[in-house]
Amino acid sequence: MDQTRAVLDLLPEDVRTSARIDSNGEVSWRLEDVPRALAALSDARLVVLGLDTRSYEEDGGIIEIPFADFSSSPMTPEQARDEALSVLSDYAGELGDWILITWR
Repeated sequence: MDQTRAVLDLLPEDVRTSARIDSNGEVSWRLEDVPRALAALSDARLVVLGLDTRSYEEDGGIIEIPFADFSSSPMTPEQARDEALSVLSDYAGELGDWILITWR
């Protein structure tokens, strides 16, 4: 969790405050905030590895569906950001309210 907080500290305040941090350190953003989050992660020189759509249930359950995995292709932060934005536009209208972003 400390590592997640350290990364989030690199991001602009509006991106940090719009993030949802789960107890296991995973970070999600509302779909409409994801483009700003992707840009901020890229600006911080972090490479997006994957995107999952998430729905948080009232009983505390999580429904998660991975829909983009960039971990097998070496990319620059900018390439990963652009690929993630492209995938998001491809799936527009089919995604849940939240997007989990993994990075390195």
